[in-house]
Amino acid sequence: MQHTTHITSIPLPEIRTLGIQQPLQWLRAAWREMWREPAISLAYGAVCGLAFAVLTLVLMRAQRYDVALALAAGFVFIGPLLAVGLFEKSRRIEAGEPLHLFKILTAWRRNPSQIRGVGLILMLIMIGWIALSNLLFAFLFKVAPPTGEQFFNTLFMTNQGLPYLLAFGLIGLVAVCVAFAFVFCSIQLLLHDPELDAISAVLISYEAVRQNLMVTAWWALLIVLLTFVGVATFYLGMFVIFPLLGHASWHAYRDTIAQ
Repeated sequence: MQHTTHITSIPLPEIRTLGIQQPLQWLRAAWREMWREPAISLAYGAVCGLAFAVLTLVLMRAQRYDVALALAAGFVFIGPLLAVGLFEKSRRIEAGEPLHLFKILTAWRRNPSQIRGVGLILMLIMIGWIALSNLLFAFLFKVAPPTGEQFFNTLFMTNQGLPYLLAFGLIGLVAVCVAFAFVFCSIQLLLHDPELDAISAVLISYEAVRQNLMVTAWWALLIVLLTFVGVATFYLGMFVIFPLLGHASWHAYRDTIAQ
């Protein structure tokens, strides 16, 4: 079953109704795709995992535990942007095109300005979340967020700590949900259709999530669980999990949007 999307005045693709079993099918298809020229997928995962691990170490060494926490939670904001090459690999496998490493690494050049536009939207959402969290901290504790051990002492040894953590989590949940709806299939759309603009792609992605709320919520939960495993292993698990989610996200797009 398909629904016609009416968001702008231009013709937009139809959105299919998804089944609850499809997210697991996306992961199975992604696992098979990872082992087609596995060096490409695993290299993406290794670079991503090492970059996040190094950045987390730098932040912890600087005793900015609050920013390190936001970085781990904010993986959903930048993960899809980092996965453009993985989307391109999946697209090429589907189209029967050769897997040229250079073309995969430079896939963002198919629609650079609009992909950057989606990245800007995600960055603004993440900045808004961090800014609201800092304002909330200042309102409850009457000081700016401290660094080092004092940060954890303030959170867990004061009466205001629990309300802050609950509010921080709620604000983060809203931000992550909005970001997920915007990037569920927007970057894949821009990669597949260079004529599409960022705003239309984001709105189509949002509409796809809205029309398949239960299935996309289940998919989001799987992403969170797998990402948690990757982060809990100090990003070593991301060597495999990141390319797996990248290829699966391409299949999520292809099953959702009727071409």
